[in-house]
Amino acid sequence: MNIIILGGFLGAGKTSFLLQLTEFLSQRTARIVILENEIGKISIDDQSLQNTRLTVRSIFANCICCSGTAELTSNVRQIRREYNPDWLLIEATGLALPHAVRTTLLEAGEKGSVRTLTLVDANRYRRLKKAMPALIDGQLEGCDAVALNKVDLVGDTEARAIQTELELQTGVTVFAVSAGKPMTDTEIAQLAGVSI
Repeated sequence: MNIIILGGFLGAGKTSFLLQLTEFLSQRTARIVILENEIGKISIDDQSLQNTRLTVRSIFANCICCSGTAELTSNVRQIRREYNPDWLLIEATGLALPHAVRTTLLEAGEKGSVRTLTLVDANRYRRLKKAMPALIDGQLEGCDAVALNKVDLVGDTEARAIQTELELQTGVTVFAVSAGKPMTDTEIAQLAGVSI
């Protein structure tokens, strides 16, 4: 089972990307399960995901990178037993640290590929980085890929400046994407680490 952990602050575009990713993977007849983590007692994005007719499981009230680690590993084992998917896509809460989620899974004995992908909102990046540097840096730590989303809202010069800053910080390629324009299959494949 291949696992992609999708991180990024609230409003970065995780659910929109997740929908594009599931469509991309579904075209390749892959069995996909989505595990959604919400801090609250209800799922904000659940309706969007349920309308895809995919298998969606939710973990509520705990962050899977800290207080909800046991619930995370239990859910992953149960998903493997019940569905045996090709792909498990984990949408972490906007406060989670994707590298901590990966560490939890690896320490629990996960044998498949575990990849982290962080979405960054270009329009709010500077404000969030100033207000919450530890969280923003923590979400980027150890990531395998970064999508700089909503570049259409900041202009080319600022988008390039943020992209360069993120590439220097993370050491990975940062893909500039726009919330208003669907990504190409090539962009999705590169972000997800999937060959086409």
